Amino acid sequence: MNTIDAETTSGTVRGELRGGIAAFKGIPYAEPPFGANEFKPPVPRAPWEGVCECTAYGPGGPQPSSPIFGGLSTSDDFLSVNVWAPEGAAGLPVMFWIHGGGFLMGSNADSGSDGNTFARDGVVLVSCNYRLGAFGFLHAGHLDDAYATASGAYGVADQIAALHWTRENIVGLRPDQRTDHQDRAAEAVPDHEPPAHTLPGLAAFRRP
Repeated sequence: MNTIDAETTSGTVRGELRGGIAAFKGIPYAEPPFGANEFKPPVPRAPWEGVCECTAYGPGGPQPSSPIFGGLSTSDDFLSVNVWAPEGAAGLPVMFWIHGGGFLMGSNADSGSDGNTFARDGVVLVSCNYRLGAFGFLHAGHLDDAYATASGAYGVADQIAALHWTRENIVGLRPDQRTDHQDRAAEAVPDHEPPAHTLPGLAAFRRP
């Protein structure tokens, strides 16, 4: 396997280089959303030492078993992005892909999110994991005063955090050339996202 290293805001990542396409899979963009971080906005990933191996898909988040996503590994540490890009390219359009699954299941390891074809055509593809089910969309304020100010839209907050990561880490990114692609249920996400002026640094990240 030929590998390629790149720098991110949290540290060095190592991906696979094949046929002129650099693929980085399972790059952590936030801390595990459990324990002290449960039912709270995502926390940016702390810097790491050494090299983070990103040559294989990371796990998905906790979810019900399903024959559609059979064999999917899950973990508490699943907030990651995958990136495919032509080697050495800069200033290319970026496609941000949000997987479907009814907000209950799925992951960015879905074979439908493979970005090699896009990269060969000069498009950088970024796909993200986000919290699912009750972990991602339960408003628990009526259950515990500690969550009284929680939004209940943690899954959407994860997606926004992944967008911020993309803006900060994709070298040569052209903010006016970002396109969102949502699969099935994820098509509803824009209806739940706050307006651009409430997302510092992302207002110019939307295509007019």
